[in-house]
Amino acid sequence: MDYIVHSGFSFSIPVPVSFYWIFIHEEMKKYLIYSDDELNHRRCELHNEGFELLWDSAQSRKQATRYMADYYPEYDKFDTVLTPVSFRQACDFINKHHRHHVAPQGMKFALGLSNGERLIGVLTAGRPVSRHRDNG
Repeated sequence: MDYIVHSGFSFSIPVPVSFYWIFIHEEMKKYLIYSDDELNHRRCELHNEGFELLWDSAQSRKQATRYMADYYPEYDKFDTVLTPVSFRQACDFINKHHRHHVAPQGMKFALGLSNGERLIGVLTAGRPVSRHRDNG
């Protein structure tokens, strides 16, 4: 983008492509970094999950990570943890959180995804419903 100065000279100002947002969770002492593109409409969801906006104008993920290391060293990056779950726990989670899916009748195995405090997702794997697809 060129700007014209009164003296007749033109110059370009580099504009960052996107900003990076830092969200913190006070109780867990964890943080998340999202770009504008990654964030979309998740801001309300993050707020409902206990995350608060700390900084919204980092120009790179590296700068945001360095900011957290320098000014908030007690906070760790938010990581999800794979958790073993039983068939009953997986079905209860699916029935509670998925209004458009019912829990499966059976399964081969299930995995849970935890945020360190509570279960935030489950995966169930089973055999195909159609007998024509059940070739293995």
